[in-house]
Amino acid sequence: MKERGISTREILLSLLLEGPMTGYDIKKALDIDISNIADIRINNLYPLLSNLAEDGLLTFTRVEQEKRPSKKIYALTEKGRKTCMEALATCKAKHRLKSEFLFVLKFAPMLNAARISQLVEGRLHDIGKSLEALASGEARRSACAGTAEEFALGLARALLEAEIEFIRDNRARLCDAGLGTTTKRAMPAG
Repeated sequence: MKERGISTREILLSLLLEGPMTGYDIKKALDIDISNIADIRINNLYPLLSNLAEDGLLTFTRVEQEKRPSKKIYALTEKGRKTCMEALATCKAKHRLKSEFLFVLKFAPMLNAARISQLVEGRLHDIGKSLEALASGEARRSACAGTAEEFALGLARALLEAEIEFIRDNRARLCDAGLGTTTKRAMPAG
């Protein structure tokens, strides 16, 4: 059997393993909780949820609200639960490191010190925001979180904290690798 990663469809199904959710709750989980451990942005969430319902993997109940638009509450079907559990049991679950920050840093010798500092400060800011979101997630789950979820959140926090420490310990070397000024090395005419 060929190893494969978990699909976006299966990630959506996995969110519903804990129980029914509204589309808004799913979007919030993707934006806040899942974004701390996976790079997932779903611009077409509602059509994808409709497709999952058409495929018999989830159901939805429309709930009318006074003075507000109706909302849908999504829940897994038995087929959806089975599909999700099969994916979780067989996917490769790779740990990928994809970072535009790291890509741009490859070119540090061609950048001036101000740009390198800007990049580093931006990354430290982003890490701080991620740590805040993780702390919020840990606080929300502290009473009901299981060991596996606590482990995942703790590992994510440890990786981010290690990144901060590495950046602080090695920042000067990175800035020294830069041009310092844009005239130190001539850029090829384009």
